[in-house]
Amino acid sequence: MAKTITEEAGDKTKLSSHAHNFPLVGIGTSAGGLNAFKQMLAVIPVDSEMACVVVQHLNPTHDSKLTEILSRVTKIPIQEITDDVKILPNHSYVMPSGKLLTSINGVLKLTPRDRVKINLVIAIFFTSLALVWNSLVVDVVLSCAGSDGTPGLKMIKEPGGITIVQDESIEYGDMAQSNQVYQSFRDLCVFANRNFLKDPTFGKMDWINSRNVFYYMDTFLHKIALTNYHYASKENGVLLHGKSETASAVAELFISFDKHHKNFSRKPGTSRIMQVAARRREQTKREGKSSLTKKLIFA
Repeated sequence: MAKTITEEAGDKTKLSSHAHNFPLVGIGTSAGGLNAFKQMLAVIPVDSEMACVVVQHLNPTHDSKLTEILSRVTKIPIQEITDDVKILPNHSYVMPSGKLLTSINGVLKLTPRDRVKINLVIAIFFTSLALVWNSLVVDVVLSCAGSDGTPGLKMIKEPGGITIVQDESIEYGDMAQSNQVYQSFRDLCVFANRNFLKDPTFGKMDWINSRNVFYYMDTFLHKIALTNYHYASKENGVLLHGKSETASAVAELFISFDKHHKNFSRKPGTSRIMQVAARRREQTKREGKSSLTKKLIFA
């Protein structure tokens, strides 16, 4: 359901996503992040030319007093959101209890919370911001229960937005911990855009995940990819395929050790990198052989 709501927002905002000329700060928090947000809001200038929107991860029946509390620590106008509130710079907005919030065409829109049983109020709002505000959005996670917000943070970063997560030592810090653990895992990996049919491969890899890639390729491209996988894998390296894929194009390079899950192991031996240009050479070679055969038949 969360996906459906944000997809609706994306359809409606597609034409106006570049109309915003000031940054928006989306803040996801629960009771544990209140003090941190009060401190942050207190130092934001009244003429910062940005807007702040606060979304709380709370029980929908909880009566929030956040608007009243925050108005004591800042001179920035703070408004509890009613439906169809236009976002203005130098203003702060607070989501009411029992609602879901999205941003559409520069307007904050509320949806009844009962449409979504799982508490993903922050994830839904962050995702809608990513679709609309692109690089002008800053998302801050102060403290939340569970993993609410994690998918939205990832989407915010893709178009160049900024994400900030409070230190995991805070009270009620499950969400903060759920977030940057993901970051710790990413820190162990090397991420790079690679065309595995043309670009030089990495070497001595333990595991290659190629699920559902071959579905879009013909047999010759299968051969190129598998040869390059073999070249890139360390001895006994693992190759993972999709359920309808095989390594039969180069049976001499990989052997199946788990047919149900389509896991293959690299066979011993050397291999060289193949590139797409090899297709033309092989086709030329086949055409040459075919022409020679025809000449011999009709000679």
